[in-house]
Amino acid sequence: MTSHQHHIKKDVLANILGKGWVGFVSIAFVPLFIKFLGVEAYGLVGFFLSLQTVLLLVDFGFSTTLNRALAACGAGIIPPSVVSLATMLERLFAGCSLAILLGVVTAAPWLVNHWVTLQHLPASNVQHGLQLMGISIALQLPFMLYSGGLIGLGRQTQVNVILAIAATLRFGGALVVLMLVPRIEAFFAWQVVAVGGQSLWARQLFWRRLRGRSSPPASLHPSSSSHHQAKAFRGHIGFAAAVGLTSVLGTVLTQMDKLMLSRLLPLESYSYYMLAWTLCSTLPVLASTVVTAYFPRLSAEVAQPDGTPAPLYHQACQLLACVLMPAGAMLILFPEQVLTLWLGNPQVVQQVAPVLTIMAVGTLLNILAQVPHAMQLASGLAKLGLYANIFMVTMIVPALYLTVRKTGVMGAAWVWVALNATYVIAGVPIMHRWILQGEFLRWLWGCALQPALIAFSLIGLIRGTNLVSALHPIGQLLFFAMIYGIAVILCLLALPSTRPLLRQQPIQSYGANA
Repeated sequence: MTSHQHHIKKDVLANILGKGWVGFVSIAFVPLFIKFLGVEAYGLVGFFLSLQTVLLLVDFGFSTTLNRALAACGAGIIPPSVVSLATMLERLFAGCSLAILLGVVTAAPWLVNHWVTLQHLPASNVQHGLQLMGISIALQLPFMLYSGGLIGLGRQTQVNVILAIAATLRFGGALVVLMLVPRIEAFFAWQVVAVGGQSLWARQLFWRRLRGRSSPPASLHPSSSSHHQAKAFRGHIGFAAAVGLTSVLGTVLTQMDKLMLSRLLPLESYSYYMLAWTLCSTLPVLASTVVTAYFPRLSAEVAQPDGTPAPLYHQACQLLACVLMPAGAMLILFPEQVLTLWLGNPQVVQQVAPVLTIMAVGTLLNILAQVPHAMQLASGLAKLGLYANIFMVTMIVPALYLTVRKTGVMGAAWVWVALNATYVIAGVPIMHRWILQGEFLRWLWGCALQPALIAFSLIGLIRGTNLVSALHPIGQLLFFAMIYGIAVILCLLALPSTRPLLRQQPIQSYGANA
């Protein structure tokens, strides 16, 4: 079990370094992009991020399916059926990428004339930028499949190396390009180059690792029986369909506000909302460092006849809370200071800060439900999340329509809070009744309330002293980093499932002492 803990810590650390770096560069370069492109053009970048999230739904849960199928093999030989599944999915993803490319390139003139509201940007430049968006998104889709496969193979470190290097090239390289050619088309043209290289690298690594663990090697040849590929595909279609529909509805829930605002607001006003969302998106990046590390292990534990996933599940939930609660508390309690350190523009900070506070609350609630959702997928019960999302979509669409038209960005932010609060209050208890009976109260206290109490008490105490306002910006940055580290350590020491990670001890079963 100590070795098991070691590998979890290694993967979590790799995810923190890799995805943490991705999150850092994705927000660190934003002020410079605004400097070279202007606030209105950054709104187009925000539209690109939302469009990418929506179009990548054609993944339809198959990258998660491949991840789960490979993880269930453990450290043993990969059977031909799983290899055939990977081969067929690669072909499917190639066709979907082509469809995305043709669809966005064709729709670009309509989007310019009938969707986005331009004020200063030339329509021709925006149209070319939209077409390059389509190419970049089409190239991003295969990476989702290959990274899911690599994670299922236990190669999380390699995935994070690819992510970190590709993110550096995407954003750092884009800055160099904009210094030479400060136009929105140049930004998106560079994204095409960087994302294409990322997907090719991941493909080469995935197939090499899969060949090394497969038997017989001939099953990897492209001429493998289409009958076997189709049979392997049908064996996973039910799970993939449930995951895919859940993802589609989940994206409707998380992206509907942005798509509606991109239609109803001028691009410059829309950019303020997207700046708040961009900063809040650092929280899901931190969350993914834990969820990605634990999901294959939860899948493998559930696949064992005598598996006991509850201790591993609670450890994942508590570790996630330890990492996220202090970060969320800082965004909620110090929005102006964080935005000033990031953007340095008082006018923009004034517009973004109120939205950031509300959106950070909703994002924290969303993250609390991520490990419970991963537990559902690991158990093969994707329909629970599907039913929850069907219900939530029926509520959020009219709610957004009414609030966005009346109150704009603030209404959209409050709908985000209400959506996630409903899921945590209703959806998570239902999940525990189906999968981990009797564990909900332990989750509520140890994975939500206790870490929130520690983080918000410490950071709220700091806010009450007004120490931050007396510091130089560099001093503020160092002070925030120190307080975040202290809060994380306090949470890790206080929670029963995270203490073993610090003390090199095995996970204890949940009994009276938990």
